[in-house]
Amino acid sequence: MAKYRVKCTVFVDVEYPEDIAKFMIEENGCPGTSAVGAAIDRAIEHGRKNGVCWACNLGGTNEIVEVP
Repeated sequence: MAKYRVKCTVFVDVEYPEDIAKFMIEENGCPGTSAVGAAIDRAIEHGRKNGVCWACNLGGTNEIVEVP
């Protein structure tokens, strides 16, 4: 069994005041616990309730970035 490193990308919409968005999202935001994480949590819950793939609904893609 080989282990591959895969980059998974999804797109989420989050709301922040314009003057603080870059700092809160890119410089100080944890992808799992900030508003971004909350948006992903909502998408996961929506997927579970509706029996659909949450990542596909967020425009998710996979890309192999490291091959053994």
